Amino acid sequence: MGRLVCRDPGSGERFSTTATLVGNRSTLVAAGHYGRVQTPGRSTVIAVEYCAFELRSTDGRRVFGSLVAPQLVARFSARAQPDPLTPDWAILKLRDPAPPSVSPIIMRPMRAGDLTRRTDIFMVSYHSRPEALARTKLHSPACKPMPVRGEPLVFRHSCDTESGSSGGLLYIMTPAGPRAVGINHGSATDRDWNYGQVISKDMIGHLPEEGVDAAP
Repeated sequence: MGRLVCRDPGSGERFSTTATLVGNRSTLVAAGHYGRVQTPGRSTVIAVEYCAFELRSTDGRRVFGSLVAPQLVARFSARAQPDPLTPDWAILKLRDPAPPSVSPIIMRPMRAGDLTRRTDIFMVSYHSRPEALARTKLHSPACKPMPVRGEPLVFRHSCDTESGSSGGLLYIMTPAGPRAVGINHGSATDRDWNYGQVISKDMIGHLPEEGVDAAP
């Protein structure tokens, strides 16, 4: 899990979100609205080739970094103001793969109805506050998932988020260790909760085989 930073070369505007390195160490799962800067009366779309991914250690050291390849693998929903009830994700390709010392995340498909029967979920993400990088890693433990009636892919959760947390990895603990189950993608402006989306079969279909565990 790392930071996806997009910078517009003309205006200098910057938009930071969270992305997860999966499978072959050169594929990212991110929020679909990455690279979109919304200001009053204007929406700026930063092209994917001006985005870069970086991994840092807990003490702030840069472990790995790469520019994002200009070709999108997949993007589902990319509105400037995403509907919390609409899945909002993207699959990106890095120009350079991460080194073998970096362990990618393995994804497994899941339904929101299955997830809401779990007692606890956890989230790891970054936020875009200007403090030192060593302090921008946000870990939200033991949050609660909440169902959204009639929504098989989207659920609410109580994990703590900040600006830049979109795309943050949501996971549960199993006897075999952590299991990734979804990503954070939005918040309710009038309620004290956020929205997540499960790792769907559609999303899985765009990932390399090395990044997928098809076991039930």
